[in-house]
Amino acid sequence: MYRGTTPTLSIRANIDLSDWTVEVDIKGPSTLITKIGTDVTVEEDTRGCIVSTTLTQADTLSLSADSPAKVQLRAINDGVAIASSIAAISVEDVLRDGTIGGA
Repeated sequence: MYRGTTPTLSIRANIDLSDWTVEVDIKGPSTLITKIGTDVTVEEDTRGCIVSTTLTQADTLSLSADSPAKVQLRAINDGVAIASSIAAISVEDVLRDGTIGGA
């Protein structure tokens, strides 16, 4: 993903999480972004579900191009908590820092 953009991250889960409280954590070297509630969508799939969340420009600008961002899905339902393995996503730099269309 590129800093200053609004990418949608999609994670395939092999179980149906439609009745779970689901969150997606994105961690950079000095920041932690947590997406929960209406910021996360869960769509049923033949193999479980797909969990998606869209990062804001501010979110991606808070990440560093010097190291990959780590991404993890966590969910809870009726006291049962689960977590996915941690995935790494490369973060690419942009020539001009700041939001697109901003000063």
